[in-house]
Amino acid sequence: MGEKNDLRTFFINALDNFESKKGMVFDHIHYTLERYVAFQLKGEEDILWMNETCYPKLLSLFDESGSIKVRNSILMIFSEIYKIDELDAEQRGLKVLLRKKFLDPEEEQSIANHCLDILLSRADDKLKEMLRDDIRTMSKSEDERLRERGLKLLEKIIGEVSGNDNTRIFSA
Repeated sequence: MGEKNDLRTFFINALDNFESKKGMVFDHIHYTLERYVAFQLKGEEDILWMNETCYPKLLSLFDESGSIKVRNSILMIFSEIYKIDELDAEQRGLKVLLRKKFLDPEEEQSIANHCLDILLSRADDKLKEMLRDDIRTMSKSEDERLRERGLKLLEKIIGEVSGNDNTRIFSA
């Protein structure tokens, strides 16, 4: 399938040449990747390509970008790859990603979980506060699995902001 290889080359070139001020270019990458995932990302070879080539570049962009809009768009791309379809428009899918992918113990090493690690290590207090209520609810859940995962996430967030005046935001 020559088309698939051309599409892969397009993604990598576009990601390599991406600058955050070129939002329209990024929107085009996002749209094309969404179509690629919907129609072509099916076999082992595709998953391997996604994990070894496209995913690290997206994570690198996420890590380097100072733009919340760009970071949210990248999280939305990952949500599409992982078939999360109930995106919360107001919060750009962050809560849905958290609920659907980070709570499942079998997803411990998932791409989405790595996204959360990076999100927590780079997020400002406002973005962390957006996640606070869900995490707090999880940490008090009657479901032992949810409670344990929520407490781990809460601990991770508190660790990221320790020494910061805003740690009170995350106290139980």
